[in-house]
Amino acid sequence: MPSNLNSNSFFLIFILCLAFATSCKPTRVNSPSQTSTQTVDKSAEKRIATPIPLKYAYLPSKERKFDLIHTRMEVQFDWEKEEMKGLATLTLTPYFYSQQNLELDAQAMTINSVRLLKKKSLISLKFQNTGKKLLVALDTIYSKGQEIQLEIDYVAQPKNVTAGGNYAITDNKGLYFINAQGKVPNKPRQIWTQGEPESSSVWFPTIDAPNERCTQEMHITVDSNYTTLSNGVLSYSTEPEPGKRTDVWEMKLPHAPYLFMMAIGEFAVVKDKWRDIELTYLVEKEYEPYAKAIFKHTPEMLEFFSNKLNYKYPWPKYAQVVVRDYVSGAMENTSASLFGEDIQSTDRELLDQNWDDIIAHEMFHQWFGDLVTLESWPNLPLNESFANYSEYLWNEYKHGKDESDYIGHKEKEQYFDESNHKQEPLIRYHVRSAEDMFDSHSYAKGGRILHMLRKTIGDQAFFEGLSFYLRTNQYRSVEVHNLRMAFEEVTGKDLNWFFDQWFLHPGHPVLRVSQAYQADSAQVVIAVEQVQDTAHAPVYQIPFQVETSLRGNLFKYEFTLQGAKGQFKIPSLTKPDHIVFDPEHTLLAAIDDSASGMELFSKFSLSNSGLTRYLALKDLVVEDKNPDTKLAELAVQKGLNDSFWLVREVSIAYLMARQISIGDAAKKQIEAIAENDAKTQVQAAAIALLAKENAPKHEGLFRRMLNHRSYTVAGSALEAFTSTDAEDKLEVMKRFEKETHTGIASALANVYSRIKDTTYIGWFTWQLENGKKSGQFNLITAFGQYAYGMKDSQAQDKCVRKLQYLVTKETSFIARFAAFRVLGLFSDRPDIQQFRKLAAEAEQNQTYRQYLMSQL
Repeated sequence: MPSNLNSNSFFLIFILCLAFATSCKPTRVNSPSQTSTQTVDKSAEKRIATPIPLKYAYLPSKERKFDLIHTRMEVQFDWEKEEMKGLATLTLTPYFYSQQNLELDAQAMTINSVRLLKKKSLISLKFQNTGKKLLVALDTIYSKGQEIQLEIDYVAQPKNVTAGGNYAITDNKGLYFINAQGKVPNKPRQIWTQGEPESSSVWFPTIDAPNERCTQEMHITVDSNYTTLSNGVLSYSTEPEPGKRTDVWEMKLPHAPYLFMMAIGEFAVVKDKWRDIELTYLVEKEYEPYAKAIFKHTPEMLEFFSNKLNYKYPWPKYAQVVVRDYVSGAMENTSASLFGEDIQSTDRELLDQNWDDIIAHEMFHQWFGDLVTLESWPNLPLNESFANYSEYLWNEYKHGKDESDYIGHKEKEQYFDESNHKQEPLIRYHVRSAEDMFDSHSYAKGGRILHMLRKTIGDQAFFEGLSFYLRTNQYRSVEVHNLRMAFEEVTGKDLNWFFDQWFLHPGHPVLRVSQAYQADSAQVVIAVEQVQDTAHAPVYQIPFQVETSLRGNLFKYEFTLQGAKGQFKIPSLTKPDHIVFDPEHTLLAAIDDSASGMELFSKFSLSNSGLTRYLALKDLVVEDKNPDTKLAELAVQKGLNDSFWLVREVSIAYLMARQISIGDAAKKQIEAIAENDAKTQVQAAAIALLAKENAPKHEGLFRRMLNHRSYTVAGSALEAFTSTDAEDKLEVMKRFEKETHTGIASALANVYSRIKDTTYIGWFTWQLENGKKSGQFNLITAFGQYAYGMKDSQAQDKCVRKLQYLVTKETSFIARFAAFRVLGLFSDRPDIQQFRKLAAEAEQNQTYRQYLMSQL
């Protein structure tokens, strides 16, 4: 998910950056007269991996005893009890074998009756409710093709669901009542659902499996002041009694039960259109003026993805709704994506951060996940890898390759971070539960694997393959081999080698790369060796590229590593200025690719790739990678003018970290960046640097930038201004106390936490109750630091009690975790030690409990 940076976040930690590798057969950007050759070390024996014992049993797709054809529901709500009364009519038929007993998923429900609709009569059937399953004895044996209509009268009671969840979806109650009794001021009353992976059966009895799909009809009865949303289109509304309204939503195309949804609230409904498809954006009324700005690229995205896939958006409408206290970032319910509240932004907030990535992610799921659905949760990457890769595709189209490459780089880093403690096949049939599939393998690693496949077979083949995959499997369930066979059908290539090593084996290549120029034979020799532990990972077949620079001209060559190691030769009359392994940052591989300071400087100076320049500069300013400080400073000076904003930010961060005296010329340049840079994040970093260099001297600039439209810039200016000698500092700060945006609130919190005046308790409390969830971690951390060391013991206890309240009552785990963590400052108090221990043990979500236990 996108995240905001506060004014203290501009110090970049310069660590050794992994480079990433790819594959080869000579092609050139600028063709030199020489031809390239390659040799493979045939003596290197292929390593054979030792089988690893499987930790878990095989997790199969659900056996299809019945085919669910249609689901009709009539629902109404009891806000006080936080329950839903439902009448579900299910139309089914035996899938293949004749059946007399039906098993439905029905979690934490009271089942009042199960009746069979037969010849216009209702026949009561015997049933058993286990709390998770509804077992129904049918009146006779039914054969394939014979339709059965069951009417189930039930009450959904989500509060009775045993707590669960995973890293991506933090709760499994399925149906959520928000501020149900209306006791929390300034918080809307809402009802919404979350079905993935198997929580739809909390709010309606169904066959809760991804390989099931059916059409749908929803009759939702609410008080007249509420708006409803569900899948498909709103067919009509009725008024069953004064003050009540029943909305009837119909989805006439089949889709999986986990993608069913409802959202109820007092939303502002903003209309838009793409081609003949109605678009709606549902937000809280405060954000109605900004809804089209938040979702402004929705029509363009639909056009882009429809054209790229050669498959028009498949559903009759597309709605996007924002809700409170959501248990994930967003969810791709068919034709109606649901988002957490952080996406609601004013025009000022959108200057610092847009939400295109998450909007693209959920939209792409409408094809990959909703139209073509995984048959079992071990195949989750067939949904999430594509959605993650859509973020790369959109940024490549909209903002250029530098921005998309950086997104790809972050995805690699995210996966590598997880790989330090977990390496699994991308498609995992031996998995403990569906929830374990929601990790950086399924999302980040999968997206990078799709990018490698694209580069391996070429753009035209890749996108034609995706289109063929969609058309062949529309409204069906698939496994990974369907994807492989689609690409093989389009390209005529056997791609089993690619899918086997990347989708079905754990780990990734670890490459040791060296290069040497041989003047006597006028060639560059590139040596590549795979050094990963082959007890866990395979020996990969790796296509890769090499870029060389000769007198400012760039040349690219393609090779393929077959086996554990190989040598590859490039004719060159003179020694290249630099050699870049995997210049397009395609490979998902950890690479040991040492380079001298001058080679790094050449990469930084000559590369057309913003990501290459960014990574080279990061290496240049790390002493153990490049001890030549003068060379680093020369690169930094050049980096301040770079076209890629990350390079400019790294340059400023280096000057901050090294505390280098800034000359007059550089100072003017930093001042210009602070006032005029196209990226507000870079402006804020420049302001922080000027504050550290000589805050009083730049008081005028800071005072001017307090009025900047960007909250990030204004927040950085506010914190910088507090470091000056201005006599009106506290008065100026007071002007901003009602601002709840993270950039402003964090700046004030950092200052107030150092002052420790007890009068600021009220301000901290107000911010915690009214500020955005996205900024609470920084705010709570500052609040704890504010309380720590406070001389007034009664005031300190008041703060500590507030932190304890947050730990036990706050709905956002980020806020709970921040409060729990900062209470560690008071670990010398036995009562706090005991409170934290009990709080960690009481946490019902296993994932969260691990986080809390790690802080004890």
